[in-house]
Amino acid sequence: MKKLFLLLLTSTSLIIACDSSPSIDPEGKIELNKGDKKSWQVNKETLSIKLLDIQDSRCPTGVNCIRAGEVIVSLDVNFGNFKNSETQLCIGCESNMNIPEMIKIDSHILKLSDVLPYPDINNQNAKQAAHLIFQ
Repeated sequence: MKKLFLLLLTSTSLIIACDSSPSIDPEGKIELNKGDKKSWQVNKETLSIKLLDIQDSRCPTGVNCIRAGEVIVSLDVNFGNFKNSETQLCIGCESNMNIPEMIKIDSHILKLSDVLPYPDINNQNAKQAAHLIFQ
């Protein structure tokens, strides 16, 4: 009986450990640091996103700027038939830049909701993270 229990416990642990693609957050929230690559299961498809770069030209707190600026993230996105090695999303981009804040992927939307922390003149080397929403 003891051996059977250990066998069941070991088997269950292995099955749980093999699930490397967790389900995405119910609200679709994703947080990525530069260089991060994460994968999730969404409706039996694998969503894979890698944050390639963050270009942040937003006006830092504590500074008077001529314009507010923008933040652009570059992503490698794979989901079903959608494979794009450099998808760019932007907050604050002017329309002539042609960089959207969100893109449509099949019947889903991937949106850049924020990049934090916001630039600060007193903390210029802060490591930033992109906050995305996948719905």
